[in-house]
Amino acid sequence: MAKNIATTNFQMNIDNAVQAIALLGSDITHMLRGDMGNGKSSTLPMVGEILPKHILCYVDCSMLDLGDVMLPDINEIRQTVNEEIQSAVDKAVEKQVEPVVRKYVTYAPNEAFGIHFNVPVIIMLDELGKANQSVQLALTRLMQERQLGNMKLPEGSIVYATTNKGSEGVGDMMRMHTCNRLTFIDLRKSNNMEWIEWGINKKGKKINPIVLGYAKDNPQIFAAFEDVERPEDNLAIFHPKDPSRVSFVTGRSLEKASHILDQRDKFDTHTLTCLLMGTLGAHTGKDIMTFVTLADKLVKREDILKDPNNAPLPQDASSTCMVIFKALASMDREFVTPFMTYLDRLSNEAKGMFGNGVKDEKYFARSMVMNTPKFQEFAGKYNYMFTTGKV
Repeated sequence: MAKNIATTNFQMNIDNAVQAIALLGSDITHMLRGDMGNGKSSTLPMVGEILPKHILCYVDCSMLDLGDVMLPDINEIRQTVNEEIQSAVDKAVEKQVEPVVRKYVTYAPNEAFGIHFNVPVIIMLDELGKANQSVQLALTRLMQERQLGNMKLPEGSIVYATTNKGSEGVGDMMRMHTCNRLTFIDLRKSNNMEWIEWGINKKGKKINPIVLGYAKDNPQIFAAFEDVERPEDNLAIFHPKDPSRVSFVTGRSLEKASHILDQRDKFDTHTLTCLLMGTLGAHTGKDIMTFVTLADKLVKREDILKDPNNAPLPQDASSTCMVIFKALASMDREFVTPFMTYLDRLSNEAKGMFGNGVKDEKYFARSMVMNTPKFQEFAGKYNYMFTTGKV
């Protein structure tokens, strides 16, 4: 199928967008515009990693009303009387003249904007396109001048925003004079291999290897709907021409499916299938169950630790991918040497997949694995295979 040029050219991946925000965000307000569930909101901690001294401030614009941006605060000025005048008054009436009190209104910003910290902040205006028009207007000075009311953000503060594609039809609208204050960045969807790399290296709970294996074998689940003319040509993804499809595959729903599969031993097959269908859609939910069957037959970590020379081997390519992804995601000092011994028994494709995963600069255990004598021996023998593509 021919790709829609408008959806494939002049789009950034998330990493490049984050770099642009970190470099230019104190002077320019970027608007990240992309598909639902594709990681726009996840960029805030990514920018924070580049600028660790900044405070991260998440603002959900879709939940704000005008009064939530700033609230009135009554202040006063006490104007004292001139000493010469007071002396004359004292002689005439022997009475203290009260100072003149002048009251005025200031506006206190919502704490979500972080101005009260008085240090540089990174403000993400999430779902700005879904905000009330009054809220968008109230934030225009923040986007243009880094100022809310009379309160200016500390020097070096960054402001950026996110919104969905208008073609998704989920209610994102902005007036042109607001748009003109923004630099739009159209985000492309991550492909399956980029998403797998993220899933292996994400902080906290890793993505279940069943989901990673399914993503490896089914790149079509990451397709952009603009490239699919008829909804029935790709039953996995969101498509605005099929409003009945309320469950579908996004990066976000795949992560939710991972949580479900982490607890799969507590559900019967029927319940597990229903949960996956309700998260990923009927087609994908049923399809991924075939990988659940494969996963239940995979070698266990304990078997590799105990006897890597005799631990069971995967029987097909899909199972091999899940073994490699699981090993990369769960790697530690105890496991690395036994797994390298086990890896010697796997296919060259599996060796190349593992080597590429370890050599990736983002891999969380990169230094630990590469400094292990067993891996160094492996790299010297199989290094020619490490350039065949990323994990």
